Amino acid sequence: MIERYIRVDDPKYPWLEYNEEKKTLLCKMCVNAGQKIQNIWGNPETGYKLLQIRDVEKHITSRARERAIKICENLTKNLRLEGYIQNQIEVRILLRKFQ
Repeated sequence: MIERYIRVDDPKYPWLEYNEEKKTLLCKMCVNAGQKIQNIWGNPETGYKLLQIRDVEKHITSRARERAIKICENLTKNLRLEGYIQNQIEVRILLRKFQ
C-alpha cells in the first residue's frame, strides 16, 4: 500500500517541492511560471494534496507542466538577454568615463 505514495526526497523527482506546513506538493516549474499557469501544482497557497505516485507521473506529462517549462525556458532566455544588454550598457558607460 505504501508504494502508491511518493517519497518527497525521491531523487527521481527533483522538481517536486514538499510544503511541510500544508502537507502538499508543488511543482517547482509551475511555481516559477507564476500566474501564467493556473493549476494547483503551481499554487503555493493550495499545492497538490494527493501524494500518490500516479498523480505525480500524470503531472509530468500534463499540458500545464509543459507550458510551465516553456515559460521558464523563455524567462531564462530573457534574463540572459537582459543581462547581456545590461553588461553592454555598463561597458559603454565605463568606456565613456575613461575617454
